[in-house]
Order: sequence, then structure tokens, then C-alpha cells
Amino acid sequence: MITNRNREFGFGNCVLTMQSVIMGGKTRKPESMPPYASAQMHRRFVATDTGPVVPFPAERRTAQIRQCAGELDGLQGEDALLYWRKVCRELADEMRRLGSSDDGARAAVFAFQDEVQQELMRMHLVEEA
Repeated sequence: MITNRNREFGFGNCVLTMQSVIMGGKTRKPESMPPYASAQMHRRFVATDTGPVVPFPAERRTAQIRQCAGELDGLQGEDALLYWRKVCRELADEMRRLGSSDDGARAAVFAFQDEVQQELMRMHLVEEA
């Protein structure tokens, strides 16, 4: 009999609990067991005031750059412009939420735009070759 709910394992006439399995078949009385906290490894204190959060650079988000370039390649005119504005606004909003200044968010969007343009050029160079 094996039940996960109460973690008892029965084999013939013998019933083992997880505790006895871990301890090699030996059982201890509950009052002699150490409290849970004392059995845990001690953690070192880590300062929580480590400075501002630095978001992952927008120009290194390869998957997002390729997805955006692929979408833009299939769109034309007003649809392409609306999509492009939406992506750039979402990226700027994300950067601001993560603590970037307006100038930092703007720089991240410009860097992302440059990478998307380069990806579009690479896509068309491969098609021509």
C-alpha cells in the first residue's frame, strides 16, 4: 500500500513512514526531534539595499527583435506604423516600470529600434543571396 497523502509505504506486514525511510528505519519520538528551523542551513545576511534594478538591455533581446522584424516584414503602411509604435511604447513602459528614467527608456527604445532595422536588413540580404 502506497499513499502519498500521509506518506506511508506498506510492504507486507511492515509500514514505513517517510521519516523512518529517511532515517534508515530508525524512528525517533517526536519530542526528541529538532525543530524545523534548527535543521535548516543558516543563510548569510544579504543587504537588500543594493541599488537600482538594471533591466536586461533591450538591444540584446534577440527573440523579441526577430519577432518584431518578422511582423514588420509582413506589414505595410499604416499597419506597420501602428505595430511599430505599439511595440516601442510597450518597451518604454516596461523600462520605466523597472525603474529606468525617461532618458534611459528612450535610449533603450532607440537601441532596440536599431537592432530591429539591422535584423530587417539581414533578412532581406539572405533573401537576395
